[in-house]
Amino acid sequence: MQLTQAGRVHRIFPALLAALLLASFFLFGLYVGLKGQQHSHTPINLGMSTEILQGAPGSLRLRELKGSLVVIYFGYTYCPDACPVGLATLRDTLQLLEATAPRLPVHILFISIDPQRDDLARILAYTEFFHNKIKALTGAKDDMDSLLQRFGVYAKPVPGSGANDYLLDHSTGFYVFDYSGELHRLVPHNATAEMLIETIKALEQRKIDHKKDVVKM
Repeated sequence: MQLTQAGRVHRIFPALLAALLLASFFLFGLYVGLKGQQHSHTPINLGMSTEILQGAPGSLRLRELKGSLVVIYFGYTYCPDACPVGLATLRDTLQLLEATAPRLPVHILFISIDPQRDDLARILAYTEFFHNKIKALTGAKDDMDSLLQRFGVYAKPVPGSGANDYLLDHSTGFYVFDYSGELHRLVPHNATAEMLIETIKALEQRKIDHKKDVVKM
């Protein structure tokens, strides 16, 4: 039985619409991922960080985390879209680590880019909703401005109806640091937990291989 011209259009349109939606999601992920790669070409090392951040149970300088693997995601609790997706990826990453490498020394950090509204109590409650092992950090404006500049994080307020009613247009991505505190890779925002796990385990394997080479010498 031959299809009429209207029938052909009727059958083609849903497929075309689905393809356009998939392309839109891909381009959005690519866009936020590229924004997250706007850091400077200056090497980033946690050992250079002097900023004092506040978390549980107290103050912290990122340089204190050298010697462990570290994943950092910058965002804010009022973020309506990108940050909940990023935190969900961190949650899934932690769950996979707990299942496959529970002893691996990895710190998963969520650092607020909105210290004006994200006090410690709020950001702790926010990360707790996703996973209790996501370390929430915030700080004084001067310290946060310095840290964001050091990491090349883009954050621009989008004004709302009042002084505290605004959004932040910001870069996204997962900063993965090796045992020496060097930035190993900025993983795009649209990465999966499996991709993050692959990056983390590759760093652990690199450390193991290095120890073997040292023993052979």
